[in-house]
Amino acid sequence: MSTQKQTIVFTFAERKIDGDTGSLNRNELQRLGHAAKVASTLLDSFESFDLAPQLSHQAIVVELPDSSCIDLQAILETTKIELISNANCHSPRKLARAVSSVQTIPFLHAAATAHATGGLKMELASDAGSSPFFPPPLPAFTEPKDRSSDRLKATFEIVGVCRDEDATHLVVIAGRRFLSLPAEYDVQMTQLQDAVFGRQAWYEGVIERKSSNGWTAMPGGRLVIQEADPRTNQS
Repeated sequence: MSTQKQTIVFTFAERKIDGDTGSLNRNELQRLGHAAKVASTLLDSFESFDLAPQLSHQAIVVELPDSSCIDLQAILETTKIELISNANCHSPRKLARAVSSVQTIPFLHAAATAHATGGLKMELASDAGSSPFFPPPLPAFTEPKDRSSDRLKATFEIVGVCRDEDATHLVVIAGRRFLSLPAEYDVQMTQLQDAVFGRQAWYEGVIERKSSNGWTAMPGGRLVIQEADPRTNQS
């Protein structure tokens, strides 16, 4: 644990701030550009320490109290390494599971964005000296894709019929989705066409996304063609 004085300095690259030096409240901080926004996320990440940012000409200075008993530089550097390592994995994990100091993620992401787009500079200082801190690159915040939207279970009205290049049946379902029917859904094309013209066909079951608007009917579903239209409870 560290009990020495620790300071993080956010430097404005875009412009110099005129005015007296001194403490900043939240409202004043929000009006000061990229560095201020990043400083705000730092305050949120370490809210329990009741940090008080100071304006010092072209920089915002945040000092951690001696009682914080944390090594800020070690925490940020470790989290940076963990983020980069996770992003380089074949199957990245959720960020909350990939790093040991989850509370620093919003701050590091804000810092990375401001560094990439606004030229933000940061410096970490302690009694032992000071050194620049470079946030992780934005690709380091890669997370696994949320695939919950790639599988849907409902009743889908069939509004059109066509074939793709390998002669697989394709039906157009509501929402302009193209649904490929595997072999187990062996229905004659003419049957489908007649049913669609009469608005008497629908698919019930799970579909899985294969491209931006291409979907495949999963096993266990039901392709229904009949005269009556029971879809009064369509999802």
